[in-house]
This record gives sequence, C-alpha cells and structure tokens, in this order.
Amino acid sequence: MADASPYRTSLHRLSDPAVRPAWDRLLAQSAQATAYADLRFAARVEAALGLPAFVASVWEDDVLRAGALVFEKRRGPYRAAALPPLVQYVSPLLDGDLRETDVHHHRSPLDALLGLIAGTFHQATLVLHPSLGDVRPFQWQGWRVEPAFTYRIDLQAQDAVTSGWSSNPKRTLKRERDDFVLADGAQYVAEALALVEASHARQGQSLGIASESAAALAHGLAEDGLVRAFVARRDGTAEAGLLVLSDGRTAHYWLAGSEPGAAMTVLLGHVLPRLREEGVATFDFVGANTPSIAEFKRRFGSALVPYFRARHTARPELRLLDRLRR
Repeated sequence: MADASPYRTSLHRLSDPAVRPAWDRLLAQSAQATAYADLRFAARVEAALGLPAFVASVWEDDVLRAGALVFEKRRGPYRAAALPPLVQYVSPLLDGDLRETDVHHHRSPLDALLGLIAGTFHQATLVLHPSLGDVRPFQWQGWRVEPAFTYRIDLQAQDAVTSGWSSNPKRTLKRERDDFVLADGAQYVAEALALVEASHARQGQSLGIASESAAALAHGLAEDGLVRAFVARRDGTAEAGLLVLSDGRTAHYWLAGSEPGAAMTVLLGHVLPRLREEGVATFDFVGANTPSIAEFKRRFGSALVPYFRARHTARPELRLLDRLRR
C-alpha cells in the first residue's frame, strides 16, 4: 500500500500572488524549465486562445516542489487539461531529481502532481520535457504514455555551430548565403508568420488556430522577449521565416516556414551562431516525428532525443470519443 503523501496540492490562476514568486523560484532551479513554462507564455496562450490557464502546484511546507502549467478546455460537461495549438511542451517541473524509493512508494512530488491533475480534470494531456525519462509514475497512475522524438543541438559543445553539419547544408550555406539578406527583430514577426502559414498551406495543414489568434500570440510573446523573429530575403522577397521561442538557456524552433530551396538552411546558418554567441546552450527542433522533416533537422549537427507524451482519461465516454476520432 502506498504511503500517505507528505505534500499538499493546490490549483491557482496565473495571477494568484500566492504562487507567482514560488513558481519563479521553481523555474530558476528546475531542469525542465523552458520558455513554455514561463507564466508570461501561459498568459499569452490564455489570452490568444481563450483557454484558462492554471498552475498545478505541489508544496512541501512553503516550498513549491513540483508544478505544471495546464490549460483548461471544455469537452461538453467535462474538464480537460488540453495541449493547445502551437504549444509543443506542457511539462511538469520538478525542483530536483526524484528519489527512486519515493517513486517506488508513490510518494514523490511528481506522484502528487499527477494525482492533482487527474483528480481535477476528466482528461489531461502532457508533453514531457526530455529530461523526464522515468515515466513509471505516469504508468503506475494509469496514464497512457507514448514515446516521441526531437532533435536537439548542444550549441556550446563545438567551436563552430556549423562544424557538426552534414555536407549538404554546409555546401548550400557556402554557395548561397551571399544571395540573402538576413534580419531579425520584433518588426519581422508578421513577415515570418506569413511564411509559416504559407508553408503549412502548401502541405495541406493549418496552425490549428485562426490567423488572428496566431498573430496575437506571436506578437505578444515577442513583446515579452520570449520570441524572436528572423527572416531571410533574396532580391527583396522574404523566402524563410523563423520564430524562436527562448528563455535564454534553451531555444526552440517554435514556428518556421520557407519557400522550397536554400533559404531556411541559410537562415539557420545565421540564427544558430547568434544564439550560441548569446549563451544559449540548447537548440530544440521541437519534434522529429515526420520522416522528411526529421531528415532536414538531422543535418544540422543535432542529436536524436526521446521524450514522452502522457494522457490520462478518467471517463470512458471520453476514451470512446478519442477512439472514434482516430
């Protein structure tokens, strides 16, 4: 039988002063911290998408030991902690490594957090930071866990970012970079986003939200300093755009779009060294789960890294609805 949890749990709105300083302290020390876990990011998602955001919290005395930002979406009479469009990670944050004996006795801070989320929402979806590799607490609490992959670059590991590139992008960059004018800044958000939407349209896809909402989110995050916009122009026409989501330590390939050809390779040849010079340690391509796109990302000296998607569904009718939608 599991021991009683030594933790208390609570759910807060983002503006709750009872949790904000503690969340900032957790963010500063957690290995799972990224810009996706920044309260400003959650507030912008809430405003742009209309999904109420909450801080799920696990406390030991007055110390926040674990937490997660979750976004509520109504599914009829049911509450779901959803994975919003344009949000690639919704991950628990821990203030340190879990003790295995606590995991085995279901008394870790992560166990308490999962119990809070599963007990509050009829359905919940989380996408775990790659550092959360031990998913047994999820499995033992009845969560369905699926592996996924991303490519990541250790920007500080090499003398030059391009030294790890494959020969093809190296040749492309050398041959064509002088043809492009590269620029970055908040004033290029709209231009980059237009290229992102055009790329999705060519592939028969959409961003999953209205253009106006995507623009509000991107501009808001740029205003907060969490998103940077980069574009590559040739002969006065923008051919590649990239919106990088970053907390200064880890940068994410948040939204990207380009015309077919060399433009995105040339743009990455500009962006990656810039991020390295600014002290960013890791560049995450946020997914390597589509073969053709994964092959593109592989060529930039990146390493394949697993992560997990976790889903808990308490109601059988919601499980049936999910099966019918597949």
